[in-house]
Formats: sequence, structure tokens, C-alpha cells
Amino acid sequence: MPELPEVERFRQILLPLVTVPKRQTLKLELYGEKLPRKWVSAEDVDSNTGKWCCADVLRKGKQLCMVLETKKTTDINESPKKYFYLHMGMTGRLVSPSMSCSWGHKYIYDDPNEEWPPKFTYLILTSGKEKVAFADPRKFGACKFSDSLDFLDELAPDGLIETCIPSQCQSMAAAIMNQRLGIKALILDQKRVVSGVGNWVADEVLYQCELHPDQSYLTNEQALDVVGKLHSILSIAVDCLNDDIPYPEKWLFGFRWTKKKAGKDYLGRNLSFLQSGGRTSAIVASIQKLRSVGKKSTSVTAKSATKKKKIQTKKNVSIEGSETKSSDAVEVTLEEKIATKTDQKPDVVVSKKRKVGITPEEVHSVASSISTVSRAKLTKKKQQAKKCKIKPKIKREFKQEHEERHKDETSLNITRAVSDSKDISMKYDTEERKFRLEKETMLNQVDKSVKDDFRKVGFAKWQRQWLPVIQLGPYDISPGPVRKYWMDFFHKRNEAPRLVYWYGSPKDDLSKSFSFLSKNTIVSYDEGVKQSRHELSAKIKKKLLAGKQLTVAEKVLVKGLTELKDESEMSKENRLSWMKIED
Repeated sequence: MPELPEVERFRQILLPLVTVPKRQTLKLELYGEKLPRKWVSAEDVDSNTGKWCCADVLRKGKQLCMVLETKKTTDINESPKKYFYLHMGMTGRLVSPSMSCSWGHKYIYDDPNEEWPPKFTYLILTSGKEKVAFADPRKFGACKFSDSLDFLDELAPDGLIETCIPSQCQSMAAAIMNQRLGIKALILDQKRVVSGVGNWVADEVLYQCELHPDQSYLTNEQALDVVGKLHSILSIAVDCLNDDIPYPEKWLFGFRWTKKKAGKDYLGRNLSFLQSGGRTSAIVASIQKLRSVGKKSTSVTAKSATKKKKIQTKKNVSIEGSETKSSDAVEVTLEEKIATKTDQKPDVVVSKKRKVGITPEEVHSVASSISTVSRAKLTKKKQQAKKCKIKPKIKREFKQEHEERHKDETSLNITRAVSDSKDISMKYDTEERKFRLEKETMLNQVDKSVKDDFRKVGFAKWQRQWLPVIQLGPYDISPGPVRKYWMDFFHKRNEAPRLVYWYGSPKDDLSKSFSFLSKNTIVSYDEGVKQSRHELSAKIKKKLLAGKQLTVAEKVLVKGLTELKDESEMSKENRLSWMKIED
């Protein structure tokens, strides 16, 4: 079954059909005799062919969606839209005369003599000179028209795009950890935690994390490891398919296709198969062991608790008896001590006599010695003063020489400082010019529709909630990992990712304030107002009226909506003015 990497490759195959500047119409042609069961009807094809042009191709998980717009409208944002969904099912694939998917296998290559359209084709999409065929041998694929993006909204966060930043990984890991359901069944559910994960991706992730497919109650570290490995595997697989090379040979992927027969992995460890999450799972049992965690048998713990209570009661009884005995002993010893103290008599009497004072002769000798010392000090001071006397003429010359030397030094320092400042300013000017040129060339490569959305406020869906956001470009944030990921994503796929800042986030720590989202999860401010996204829920309003304490998420939402309202009234340039951006 095609999974997220293969479906992302299919999206790349569909992208040449996007013809926004030329506004060429999209034609649909049903091909073949017996169409698949979940297929677009002939009536829908006839009513929509030649009416729409393809404006964009979206993907979330394993679901593809072509955004269709009318040809005549000039304003893209206000034009009526239609959405054409495609799902590959078990064996579906998209092929164009010049592009196809290599599936990541080492010894599978496209047949150069294969006819086009390929065998089992049931739909052909045409836009200008570009054509794409939808082939499906087992007929489990699906395609249909729709008026909304609700179908994508029902899916869990995307496994590739929405696991880029630590904050996104942390929230996904929090949804995975401490779950009673096995980890494989959990990540295979497309509407629960993550979307886009299929059988081989799940097996590869658990193999690299050394986790059993049925392992439950994961710790925070294990859950973060799963999310991190998931993002790494998906990004590597997508790059391999785009470069038309097989997946890494050390992966389990190249050794699992043995028709459920036991084999060995890259390191020679035994490979076995079992059923987990309703699917056949390939594991290396020597490293993927099912560990007993969570709540163990309560009978054992109850018995141990009763034993501990009995031992504790016995100890208390013994301690009480010993305390009574010890108190009696203490009383006897005190009486004995008092008796012995009264009987004792002092053998030696210490005599406390007054000290004898100093005699007058001693006082006189001390005073005479002090006077001789003071006289000697005075004579030394006079001698030093005589030596240190300088004639006024010599003193004036020395002063003039010192002032001239000081003037020369200050003038030299001023000239040096001026030259240094000139060098620094010239260096700064060259660096600034270089940065401006780099910024201009980069932004010129970005699509205009994406560029127009920079610093636009709106709402984005995160899990089951719509939260206030502002869309940002790479130069709207300071240099760091977020900007670096934006640049890497753009250079690898020649497509600008959607970066958002979540309103209401703590301003002292911006590491958890940004996210990369797919386009279909973001709506404009006006559209969000129409859908009442800008209003607080009745539950939060009730809490505020009653003066009850809000949860952390509710506080962030309230704060975010106020920030969104304030910044929606500002111009794009003045938004996020508090954020200090370092170039």
C-alpha cells in the first residue's frame, strides 16, 4: 500500500498540472471498462471537465487533494473553489509520461518499454501538455469531487510536515505515551495521533527504536524517540524517491519482503513475523522485546502490603516494650547520679587572686622609648622632604613635556579610532548589502501566493482545535533552527513551507512558539470570523463569569485571541513589532 513517502512522490507528479499563471483548464477522462467501486461518476466528470483549472495540490497523510479554481476570475482568494480528492488504496499509483515512483526497492526499476497510459489505468488528468494517469490493479483506490476541505481536517497531524519543530514533536509524543493500546496500532490509526504511517513505515520506526509492536505505556523518552525516528525515516524516504534511488540498505525495508518467511536483517539477526494492530509485522525478536510495564497483578501487591502491615505492627509492639524498659532504667541511673554528686567533695580549691599592677619605673621606661622612636621618624621625614624638593623651572619644563606627550597620544588614538570606525562601517555596509541581496534573491524564488500570506493573521487547526496564528516568512524570524529548516525544505523541494507563530505563546521562550503546517490547515482571519473561530467557547465564558481558574490551554487561547484582535487592526509591517529580529 502506498504510504506517506510514495504519496508525496505522487504529489510531485501532479504538480506540473498546476497552471495558475496560464489558467489552463483541467480535463478528466475516464479510462477502462469496469471502474473501481469508489470512483468519480461519469456525470461529475462531464459537469466539471473544462470548467476548472488546478491551482494547487495538497497532501495530508496518505490523502491527496487538488485545489480547483475557475478560469475567469482574476482574484484567486475570492474565486469559487472545488476540491478533487485522490486516495491510492492498496495498489494505486500516479504516472506521467516523464515521471513515476520507484517505490524505494533496490532491484525494481521502471520498464522503459512500458506503454502509456499504463495497464489498469482508470482515470487520465490533462492540463495543457501535461498528463497524469491513475492506475490501480486491485481497484481499492478512490477519487471524488467535494466543496470543502473537511475530509483533510478529520485526519491527525501529518507525520512529515507537523513533526519538524521540538514543540510539535513534544505534543505528539504526549499523545503517544502512557497509552494502553499497542504502539503500532496507535500510530496506524490515521485519525488519532499521526497520519501517513502505514505498515512498512511503522515496522521501520519500531525496528530502529527497538520497540515491540504491541508495547504499551511508553515513557516520555520512548515516545520522543518514536516521533524523532518517524520524521527522520519519512524525510529520508521522500528524498530517496525524488532522487530515484533505493532506500538505505541498513533499513529493515529491504529484508521484510519474504512473503512472511523467516529471514535475517542487515546485521544477520533473525527476522520473524507476527500479527499486531490487525497487520502482519516484521520484527527482530532479539532486540524488539515485549517488556512488562504499567499496572502489574494487584493480588501480589495486596499480599505484600498485608505482610508489610503485619511486620510493622510487630515492630511497633516491640518498640513500645523497649521504650518502657529504657525509661525505668533512665530513672534509676538519674537517682544514682544525684546521690553520687551529693556525696562528692572538692579535693582542690582554686584560688582567684587579683593581678598585680605596673610599677612607675616601668611606665617611665616605656614613655622614653616611645619619644626616641618619634624623634627618629621626624628626622627621616625632613631628610626625604629636602631630597624631593625640585626647582620651579625644572618642574615647569617637566609639566610642559608631559602635556605635549599626552596631546600626541590622544591625537594618535583619535586617528586610530576614526580609521577603525571607518573600517567597521565599511565592513558592516558590505555585509548588509550582501544580506539584502541574498534576501532579495531568495524571496524572488518564492511563489507569489505564498509571499502574499507572509504576516497574514488567521487561524490554524492543531489536533481538534482552531487557534490564532500569523503566517511568517524565513526573514520574519531570527537566524536559528527554524529559519534553517525553512531554507533546507525550500532548497530540497523547491516549495515554500507554511510557517506560523501561535498567538498566546510565552514571549520569553520562543522555541515552542512556531510550527510548520500544511496549507489546508490554515484559514484567513475573515474566513475564521465567518466560522466563529474568534469567539471563546461557552465553557470558557462560563468560567470567566464565575471567576473560576482556567487551564493552561484555555489561558493561552484567551491571550492569543486578544493578541490576534489587536494585530489584525495593524498593518503587516507593524505586526510582531515586539519580536526582536536579528539578521
